Amino acid sequence: MQSLSSPSPRPRLTLAAVIAAAIGVAACTPQTPHLRVDVRIDAQGRCQVEGEALDCRHAGKAMLAKHPGQAINAVILAGPNADPQGKEAVVASLAEAHITHLQFGDPATMEFESAASRPIVER
Repeated sequence: MQSLSSPSPRPRLTLAAVIAAAIGVAACTPQTPHLRVDVRIDAQGRCQVEGEALDCRHAGKAMLAKHPGQAINAVILAGPNADPQGKEAVVASLAEAHITHLQFGDPATMEFESAASRPIVER
């Protein structure tokens, strides 16, 4: 017979099973999908966000304004001739806008320029 003062090993196993199940459910919970927003940077340091030419320092704010409340995955499309200061300005603007998901290069082609690259059109 078991004494009342010594705990039974069974509740510990049950508690461990409950914790493991909770972790498993949390791991299976789908993450919020991120909206892909491309940022193109040309050799002159100009940026284009979703077809709109703008100053690279305002890329992050422009994304938030156009997609309020959405999680954004910024894809920076900057070929080898892209202006380094433009790249720095875009990254700084994304950090300022608290956009933390970013990728350098097109995930579909794994190239630094989009397969659908075209010259930036000034408005």
